[in-house]
Amino acid sequence: MGSIKKAFDLTGKTALITGGSRGLGLQIAEALGEQGATLLLSSRKAPDLEQAQKHLASLGIKSDWIAADNSKDGDVTKLGDEAVRRLGRVDSERGEIEVGDASALPVLVAEQQVVDLRAP
Repeated sequence: MGSIKKAFDLTGKTALITGGSRGLGLQIAEALGEQGATLLLSSRKAPDLEQAQKHLASLGIKSDWIAADNSKDGDVTKLGDEAVRRLGRVDSERGEIEVGDASALPVLVAEQQVVDLRAP
């Protein structure tokens, strides 16, 4: 039987975490990063994202960030395009980890496909 850490190993996986600069989003980033995932954080405020990146780095977790307001279609498009450009792909069941009110996030372009994030 394998170890728990091996069972939840995310080495080689990628995650886009909206609302990832603080609170629950940052805690999710910590957990995924500790398991080896490559992280891309997003929220509206660049200074908060810079602070979150420093915090994660202090834990030995490498991350990158993009400031985007998910209530603005242009920012959502930019976020999706830039996430794919930086990460190559986004690994998760629905294309991202959503924190907070993700109902404002209509679509995300990932791996050359449009994914409706409001779909069940």
